[in-house]
Amino acid sequence: MHHAKHQSHHFAHTISHFHIAESIHDQIYHTPLAEVIMSYSVYTAEYLGSPNHVGIFVETASDGSGLVFHVVGNILNGMTYEKKPGKRPDDSATFVPGSKVRIGSIKATDLDRFELACKAVPAPGAQLKLNGKPKDPSKPIRRCGEWVQDVKEKVIADKIVKD
Repeated sequence: MHHAKHQSHHFAHTISHFHIAESIHDQIYHTPLAEVIMSYSVYTAEYLGSPNHVGIFVETASDGSGLVFHVVGNILNGMTYEKKPGKRPDDSATFVPGSKVRIGSIKATDLDRFELACKAVPAPGAQLKLNGKPKDPSKPIRRCGEWVQDVKEKVIADKIVKD
């Protein structure tokens, strides 16, 4: 009998500590925990190649890793959009030192909107003939760098990425 009474007293004591901690949290932060939204830093980064490759890197993990949004392929056959997990750009053997440039930040809840914006910007198509001459000399050649610039302008204009 005495043991059961002791257990229920301990349970009530634990519950009251939880309520105290919760009310202290509310007094300090004036917001429920669920309303705190993570935000991620967004960068452009350049990698060695011929020509160099440029992509957009969103740092989503505390170890500096995240997601890479870029176009792959070449301008002879055309390029395609790709999203893939990525380590810290600085840890890549082909990373161009000093090329990681912050664009701004994005709310974690806006990652889907960010990806839709990337998909909305057309990937550079096939622009060269087999002899290396432009298919349409009146149009400037678009590569990954031009695609990144277009995406950057779109996500800032659409207020998906903010300073």
